[in-house]
Amino acid sequence: MIIRDHNLGHYIVPDETSGGICLEIGANVGSFTEKYANHFSVIHYYEPLTECFNLIKEKLQRFNHIKGYNLAGYNTSGETLAMVLHHNRDSGSTGLKTDSLNKDWTDDIVQKVSTISLKDMLSKFSSSEIDFCKSDCETGEYYIFMNSDVTPINYLALEMHCQIGVEKGNALLEYLEQTHELISGDRNHTPGLNKDLLFKRR
Repeated sequence: MIIRDHNLGHYIVPDETSGGICLEIGANVGSFTEKYANHFSVIHYYEPLTECFNLIKEKLQRFNHIKGYNLAGYNTSGETLAMVLHHNRDSGSTGLKTDSLNKDWTDDIVQKVSTISLKDMLSKFSSSEIDFCKSDCETGEYYIFMNSDVTPINYLALEMHCQIGVEKGNALLEYLEQTHELISGDRNHTPGLNKDLLFKRR
């Protein structure tokens, strides 16, 4: 497995979230949290790969308002599932082994991980709502958000992975659009291309 020192996707973080509360699901090596450490007043990040999680802890130990959890986002808490390598062998592309993964991933198990639901992630904040959620979970977004209560989230920055496929992808988008408006990004499925989407609560 290849672990890069820096790995940051393209996320729009609105100025109005300054001083707010942030949930990051899929932190990889902590580049997003490190960049926005002084933007948010509270950050909780989730990273299931132990090697990456330990790297983030070392990077961010000077910040008292940032807390990390070595868990994988999923539709239920307390399960033990496998994380498998993508063919590129990059830690940032490692996925939770579910039926949303496709031939882009290998059968090479990196480690077994414990899961946590979105409801339980949100329950760890002292506030009933959060200002910004960033999710990059290599198709895990379907299981985390589908049929979950997303109304506590004001802004949701989501990497939508094309490997989910048209059916699951459209179902998730339609579900999110019941409560949130897509304000940035192309919602149309494009084979081989992941999409960076930003939703705002209606």
